[in-house]
Amino acid sequence: MFRQTFCVLTLSAAVLAQGAIHPYTAQNWSEWQAKMQAADDALARKAPVDVLRPALEAPDTFHAERIQVLKRHPQYAEGLERQLGLRLKRVKLFANMGFLYAKSAAEKRDPSLLNQKGGAFACMEQAAVILGTYKEAKGEADPGYQQMDQYVAELRRQVDSVASQLGAAGVAVTPRSKTPVDKGTLTYYQQWWDKLDATEKAIAAKDLGKAQGLLRAAQEHQKGWNSWLVKHSEYEAALARQNGMAAKLMVAAIEAEVGAGAAMTDKGAAEKNINFFGANAGPAQRIGNARRELEAYIKLKGEGDPEVPRLRKAIDAAAAHLEQKGSALKAEQLASRKMPVDVYSGADKAAIKAQMLAHWKQKYPQDKVLGIRFFESNWTRETNWKANATSIYKSDYSWLPAKVVVQSSAEIATLYPIFANKQHQKDNKMVISDDRGGAGYVVSEMLMKNVRF
Repeated sequence: MFRQTFCVLTLSAAVLAQGAIHPYTAQNWSEWQAKMQAADDALARKAPVDVLRPALEAPDTFHAERIQVLKRHPQYAEGLERQLGLRLKRVKLFANMGFLYAKSAAEKRDPSLLNQKGGAFACMEQAAVILGTYKEAKGEADPGYQQMDQYVAELRRQVDSVASQLGAAGVAVTPRSKTPVDKGTLTYYQQWWDKLDATEKAIAAKDLGKAQGLLRAAQEHQKGWNSWLVKHSEYEAALARQNGMAAKLMVAAIEAEVGAGAAMTDKGAAEKNINFFGANAGPAQRIGNARRELEAYIKLKGEGDPEVPRLRKAIDAAAAHLEQKGSALKAEQLASRKMPVDVYSGADKAAIKAQMLAHWKQKYPQDKVLGIRFFESNWTRETNWKANATSIYKSDYSWLPAKVVVQSSAEIATLYPIFANKQHQKDNKMVISDDRGGAGYVVSEMLMKNVRF
């Protein structure tokens, strides 16, 4: 009988102390180890097949999906050895299942136990496929492979013997397939590979939008049919190909976002449009997109990937370019900005100004108010009908804007909008309002040396 024991791998204190492992790599490593420990535990307690089978499959599936990250771990080789040992346990499980199905088929003279999906022939084929992936990883000379190959061959001989005996007795038996994997696996794998081919062609043609859509389709196909695809001996190669394409498209997306951010920065500077330089403006958004895409790339390829420092440097350079251009334009506009001309001359000007100053002092007592400027010469009146969920009503009011000039520092003054509102349906009641801090509230700044009253 084939036996092999494994110990739980733990991180050495030296490795942890050096801080050499990226947190995402460490997290994936822990999850992988937990899945392998669960498989060992299921084996130790002799769990039933419906529990043992998924427990043994889980480490292989997780490894195939996260291989690029797991490879970054300094103890990856030891982890892989442990997983390959569990893979041999999977081989043995399927071979034993095939033998038991065949034995039952002989006793019941029931060929369906040989031919049906998941029957003896299918189990033996699955054992052969999994053993083949072990051979690819360890080589034909590996003692573990040789012992298990002999074990599977002997059980396969006994399964074939049962089939021959039933056939000789006049029971119809479908001959054992020589195909290394089942038809479903081959079909879904070929569909996956075709999608990857189409993605690669779109990348070569530099049609990145199309390539991204095709890649998403391939990724969804892989996730949807993963329990079949993982049985294919070339699964990990196809997954690596898919991840490689994802990495290429991520790099292209990062470079495109950085380029767009830089171009928009230059456009804003050329047009002297300060709106290009806000925290939520176009250039900042594109650079933010690039940073988020880089984080996704690191999750896929690992912090140690050689592209990471290059891409991070490009993003940082674009951010610095944005900051430099924005600061220069802001300084230029500050230097040229003059006080708004005070143009309102209504008889109620003094009363309105007093109410505005009282409003501001009550709401913002910390502000050092220098004065108020009325930059509109007339009130604006709006009369219309409005509706809500319960009624239709008339709205009739007038408003007059102004700006409160506040000293922000020794060099800078900030101009805040403020409004006087006359409610004509309430005997022209005067209401002072501002929306400081609101999403649409726009303030401006100027140099203190240019403040004149």
